[in-house]
Amino acid sequence: MTKYSLLFLVSIVACGKSSSKTDNPTPAGSGSAGSGSATTPAAPAAPAAPAALGACPTGDALTAKLAEIWKTKTDAISNAGCVVGKFPQPSWWVTAYVFTDESTVDRTALVDAKGAIISSSEDEIPPGLVDSSGSGDHRAIDFDKDGTDEVLYVFSSDRRGYAESGLYVTKLVGGKWEAALSRTFSYDSSAAVENEAEAESCEATWDIDANQAIVFTPKGKATSSNTESCVLAKETWTMGADGKFAKAETKPAAKPKK
Repeated sequence: MTKYSLLFLVSIVACGKSSSKTDNPTPAGSGSAGSGSATTPAAPAAPAAPAALGACPTGDALTAKLAEIWKTKTDAISNAGCVVGKFPQPSWWVTAYVFTDESTVDRTALVDAKGAIISSSEDEIPPGLVDSSGSGDHRAIDFDKDGTDEVLYVFSSDRRGYAESGLYVTKLVGGKWEAALSRTFSYDSSAAVENEAEAESCEATWDIDANQAIVFTPKGKATSSNTESCVLAKETWTMGADGKFAKAETKPAAKPKK
């Protein structure tokens, strides 16, 4: 399941398909050659230290940087995001919608400290999503403590009267990005129905606790019973040995002693 699946968890019949990430990162190595003189050979030089990886640029500066990296115009890029992490070497994880001559794609890449692309992939964006969807709150977190960060972000859309937000976590597995978590936590259909009484909505907040678990907490009163798009009770999700998040089972309350 990809972030596009968040758009269709409730309105899947009306709205259609999702796409999948197919990154194939191949981290590049680097080294340095030793130097010598005509009379006395010098010892091989130590490998050059990697260039310092700066913080991600933001706003227009990020758009300009991605245009430079991807060799395109700044007005061909929208919805740009960036986070610094270990994948497994220090890199920028960047994402943006990119307009090409043929279509618009959702492009993701890893960029090293020298500004070179380590890996890149893209998915064609379904019609209408460019102006009605986007991602934010990008974070690099090593949930399973294996030395390689996962990437977490919130993906939102407001399309055909259905507004949704969900949390997405992607993990680098065997050189490919795979979904580790996709959970919708906010939903509203009030703009899609004529009768206000038929509208459904729900809202929840999320946080990461001290044990690296993701905790969703309902906010306000939900008018929908759809558990795919709504968090109706507090949920705690943890990453298992398989690299996927699973919801912890709720333990029944202890019976009072007689």
